[in-house]
Amino acid sequence: MEEEKQQLAKLIQQRWKTARDAYFRTKNAIKKHLLEVLH
Repeated sequence: MEEEKQQLAKLIQQRWKTARDAYFRTKNAIKKHLLEVLH
């Protein structure tokens, strides 16, 4: 039972990290795009 909980926690952490990375990449891409459009 404890093992299952650890696996789940690891999975959630990985998912969150991936989502966060994607969020920052998208934010940076949008910022870069806006700068290029404005100049």
